[in-house]
Amino acid sequence: MPETLLGLFFIICAALLAYKTKSLDFVGTVSGIILGEVILFSQDLRWVLLFFTFFLIGTLATKYGKRKRRHETRTLKNVVSNGIVSVIMALFGNIHGFVGSLATAVGDTVSSEIGVLSKEKPRLITNFKKVKKGTDGGVTIVGTVAGISASFVLSLVAYIIIFPDLKIIYIGTLAGFLGNIIDSLVGALFERKGLCTNAVTNLIATTWGGVIASCLGLIL
Repeated sequence: MPETLLGLFFIICAALLAYKTKSLDFVGTVSGIILGEVILFSQDLRWVLLFFTFFLIGTLATKYGKRKRRHETRTLKNVVSNGIVSVIMALFGNIHGFVGSLATAVGDTVSSEIGVLSKEKPRLITNFKKVKKGTDGGVTIVGTVAGISASFVLSLVAYIIIFPDLKIIYIGTLAGFLGNIIDSLVGALFERKGLCTNAVTNLIATTWGGVIASCLGLIL
């Protein structure tokens, strides 16, 4: 019971932080709490702490980005597209897939928030031609490095609190990086042309991040 209450405390704190900084709207905040509770009751406090880390890093990056430019508050569809895969992985007890999907989501959030602030002109990932900032599929060196760093930090936390095997760091970081490459490719090939929404792009990316990590967990 104490562990459950502590888990609920972290979930609510993360959600309220996101709401207070206007990273999430009210419905998005409530949906984040629900997803966190599903993780808590299907696994344990350690998994919730990693989910909390994902929320914390993403919120801090969004808050920083918001100081520099106008920012759109995320909604229910953003929370679900970024978090539902990790919840499914938690339900099945798939730690590699859980970490991989979260590493992809946090890497995408950080790279987007930090990359757009770079003085460097983004290049479209499909042909490396320069594009306007904010263009779907546009990438920068600063944003890419920031995204990889965020995936690494989240994977390191997973190593410390859940899975004390160094391979989780390699798997999470690599899955996060590859998941974000897929995110940019889908953004350039489909979202930029209006064939899908950002939420769909994120869902595809986090799914692949989870799948890649799961496969690496079986191989390594």
